[in-house]
Amino acid sequence: MPLMVALLLLGGNAFADGVASAEQSSVSASPTSVTADGSTTSTITVTLNDVDNNPVSGKTVTLAKTSGSGSPTISAASGPSSDSGVVTFTVTSTTAAADVFTATDTSDSVTVTQTATVTFTAGAATKLAYTTVPSVGTVGTAFSVTVQSQDANGNPANLSSDTTITLSKASGSGTLNGTLTGTIASGANNVTISTPIYSPAGTMTLTATASGGVTLTPVTSGYIVFTDPYTIVVATPGNNLGVWNFYINKNGSPGNVDYAGVIAITLTDTITSSFWNRDTMCAQLFTDISPGTQYGTTILSPAAVPDMNLPRAAWLVDNALLPVDNANYVSQLPPSDWVTNAAQGAGLQLAMWDIIIDGGDGFSLGNVAASGDANNPTPSDVLSWAITYETLSVGKASDSAYVYNNNLSGTPAQMLLGPIYTDSGPSTTFSIGNRVFNDNGAGTGGIANNGIQDGTEPGIANVLMDIYAADGSGNPTGSLVATTITDANGYYRFDGLPAGTYVVVVDVFGSGAALNGMITSTGWNTVLTLAGDLHDHGIDAVMGASSVLPGGIASVPVTVGIGLQPTGEPSPVQAREPMDQVATPATTWWWILASLTRRRRQRCWRGWAPMWTLMAKFG
Repeated sequence: MPLMVALLLLGGNAFADGVASAEQSSVSASPTSVTADGSTTSTITVTLNDVDNNPVSGKTVTLAKTSGSGSPTISAASGPSSDSGVVTFTVTSTTAAADVFTATDTSDSVTVTQTATVTFTAGAATKLAYTTVPSVGTVGTAFSVTVQSQDANGNPANLSSDTTITLSKASGSGTLNGTLTGTIASGANNVTISTPIYSPAGTMTLTATASGGVTLTPVTSGYIVFTDPYTIVVATPGNNLGVWNFYINKNGSPGNVDYAGVIAITLTDTITSSFWNRDTMCAQLFTDISPGTQYGTTILSPAAVPDMNLPRAAWLVDNALLPVDNANYVSQLPPSDWVTNAAQGAGLQLAMWDIIIDGGDGFSLGNVAASGDANNPTPSDVLSWAITYETLSVGKASDSAYVYNNNLSGTPAQMLLGPIYTDSGPSTTFSIGNRVFNDNGAGTGGIANNGIQDGTEPGIANVLMDIYAADGSGNPTGSLVATTITDANGYYRFDGLPAGTYVVVVDVFGSGAALNGMITSTGWNTVLTLAGDLHDHGIDAVMGASSVLPGGIASVPVTVGIGLQPTGEPSPVQAREPMDQVATPATTWWWILASLTRRRRQRCWRGWAPMWTLMAKFG
């Protein structure tokens, strides 16, 4: 019996000083799934056993995350392993992920084979965030953003009900249009909105808000810099058609003109990769223009730039500069006045500066005048040509020129003025139009009063159509810009419009018998990209007594400008659409359809379905 007791004591001493077995020890988590809120804990229990599955006490144990995408926080150990071989830890996380934890007995350098996995799940959705948003964009070209619903810690969180997401401009002086809404569906956590469009060049911040479902905090993007689809690179100031380093009086004091004369540029359409070599003149006084620098540019017509006398300067450019590079152009000036030498180039530039800055008051007074420095007089041949060109342009004006309003990464840089060439270059005037049709459901697939031109719904002839400029709220304002009537098939078009925002109006009363017995159809759509093709874009309510045309039916506002037209329109070219113009990539056409139908059983409809035709159509 004493011997047996001794053996038992020796066995007890062997247990106390045992070594943990990697295979016999264990690691477990409870609970195995917790919310990733940074406070809810899961307890990790490590049990050290020797090879005979006996508890091992007194050992130092560490716990580490060995896999998983989260960033959990692990508490300190509860202490050395207890008499039962147990050590506990708690883990929390703010990152939704399935994280795997591994325990190590550092006293004996034994890593426990078994691991424990804790799944940290997202909390309830509380806010919106962008997962995809651009930092740069192109004017008039659709961009894409992805908006995600997240919990308070930024984890993707599925929604309990369908929620509409709407994009809006938080800052920026331009216009945001295109597709601006999408839906995060119940059980999902994101939506991609693919076709918002911004113009003109500049910076914008974009806000996404939620409505109609789960309440979520809005999100606003950082600055998105939009540049024009056209870029300009100055190739060679001069081309031997200008003068360097001479003096004039500028703003009352003699000053050096680094260069005055023809500026050669390369204009590139970044969307189609088409490019054109152009001759231009500087329309602003003494602005830096760096050869080889790529500028973004907005192409305008002279009349679209107020308070600069550009139409008169444009007449000079059209008649004195263009014939040098385009023999097909018919100038109002004799060839002797065309710019063919440096003095003429510098003189034309000086005359343009005086017209633009001083209204053409001559060169003895004003902000642009002949040099008052006797040691540095204005070259007499340059001054002579400046006087000649200014005299020739008195009472003249032209809107047939390109104004290149340049920017550098969205910051205004300078303005150039150049003639319009006849080589299918970009256009500065635009057209809006398309068709008035009867939304009567005719033909296979036709549905009455659905605001969509479907089936074989016919056009309506002899409808009086008016067009007005739009105010800041998108309502027609000011004087009538133009008027026309629909042809036998219901088509119409307004041509020669400068870049801007317009509203087309159906003159209901002026149309007389053409619209007798018709009223507006129900439902309208604001999507002016191809996604809204053939849909109703006319406002249902008739215009009020204080409007520009009481009783008329107005379209939604339509903005036309270089690069703003959608492409890839599948519809065939319609009547009254010139093939040569439609085929020009830079020409913008906005086409508007109006849909009407006759009274039938006291129910009848007239609606708008602005539609795209190859280049761009409102309709």
